[in-house]
Amino acid sequence: QQEVTTPAGKPPPLKPEAAQLHAKRKQASVGKNPEDPVAQCLPHGVPRLLNAARPIHILQKPNQVTVLYEANHQARMFYIDDPLPAADAMPDITFNGTSYARWAGNTLVVDTIAMNDQTWLDDSGLPHGLQLKVTERYELLAPDRLRVTVTITDPETYPAPWDMQVIYKRRPELRI
Repeated sequence: QQEVTTPAGKPPPLKPEAAQLHAKRKQASVGKNPEDPVAQCLPHGVPRLLNAARPIHILQKPNQVTVLYEANHQARMFYIDDPLPAADAMPDITFNGTSYARWAGNTLVVDTIAMNDQTWLDDSGLPHGLQLKVTERYELLAPDRLRVTVTITDPETYPAPWDMQVIYKRRPELRI
């Protein structure tokens, strides 16, 4: 069971009601929690999908980055330089939300919004609400290392935004 922590190794700060829900889910997760959306073959959601212990494959075109995930055969498309929509023009709510990307130097910054609240942020049942916004920063650290710094912003569930990190190692011999 993989539990998300901040880069300092601490659990993310939760509001009291969210902390109670998380504790309940963690206790139920001692075996296999039947309430876990992934156990029900539902999509992982973002950012949990980033922590799935399965390979990914990144495809890049001039105005689009596509990430294919072996976990649950999912795909995410990041369209470069599409602006975030106004509050009155939000996209449909889905499991993995809608992502908007831009380059900041050599870093790909991806903002994902419009996610339903049926997913967990990690395997232990870390909750989130409908106001969740996930910002991912993809940085190539070395030819074979990709770091993704993820900022979680969800005023319903967390008193302040918080970060987590995922490091991917290039494995050209793997196939999805």
